[in-house]
Amino acid sequence: MIPPMVSRGLNLRPVKQVILRAGKSRRAGQVFQRLSGASGIFESIDEAREAVRRHRADTCGHLDGNLIGSNFTLSSTIRMSDYPVLFWLQEAIRTEKLSVFDFGGGVGQTYVNFSHLLPEDRLERWIVQDLPDVISQASTRFFLDGVPPRLVFTDRMAAGSTCNVALAAGALHYWEGSMSAFLDAMGTRPAHFMVNRSPMRARGKAFFTVQQGRDWAVPCQVRSVEQVTAEMEAEGYTLVDSWTDLEKSLNLPLFPDYSCPYRGLYYQRLEDS
Repeated sequence: MIPPMVSRGLNLRPVKQVILRAGKSRRAGQVFQRLSGASGIFESIDEAREAVRRHRADTCGHLDGNLIGSNFTLSSTIRMSDYPVLFWLQEAIRTEKLSVFDFGGGVGQTYVNFSHLLPEDRLERWIVQDLPDVISQASTRFFLDGVPPRLVFTDRMAAGSTCNVALAAGALHYWEGSMSAFLDAMGTRPAHFMVNRSPMRARGKAFFTVQQGRDWAVPCQVRSVEQVTAEMEAEGYTLVDSWTDLEKSLNLPLFPDYSCPYRGLYYQRLEDS
């Protein structure tokens, strides 16, 4: 991982311009890739995983206890990027009861943050999907008095087959396949599909890299709004709203043209609009 002080220096405008010009050379690009370690640009998720094995073998990725805990703590208050999701959930709940499929929902942090802001009699279920070793910590670390009755934990994508809302908050970049494959795995095309806090470029093809913290490193896929929208439109959805998370960004100092903000997207299925 590039040290923070070095990263700040590489992000200075004059330095960034030099890097952009140099990066057009294939040889320079190869040098930048070696210097980046796990923070490079990869063509497949397997290449990104191999970079983690080579450069961050001491980490445990999604199962890092500090990462799980910090995600729960961060979601204990409403963040700026949460407001669009809440707005559209509140709009939808006016006309229909909601069953939410929360992909990569960790230990239920988004439910904890949102449930008291939605009408109790209109929110039927909130299904949190994540890795078994992540969701097992929900009852042992965070819901010591018992899991709320409307909150369900699962490691199965197909558990969302009866939900009318799919939500991927801080998690879509961990889905390795296409949007069509995501919907197929759910076994349904929900009326509402919401993405929040996922690194995305405005346009261009997807690439893979590694998200990193002090004690964790996780391979991820960085898509573009253009790509996701094209795939969702092919499944009968239209893009209703989009927003930028002003608090987070993906910073790749040696590949500045791949650096991008975290974004949110709201799609609605045409036949349900």
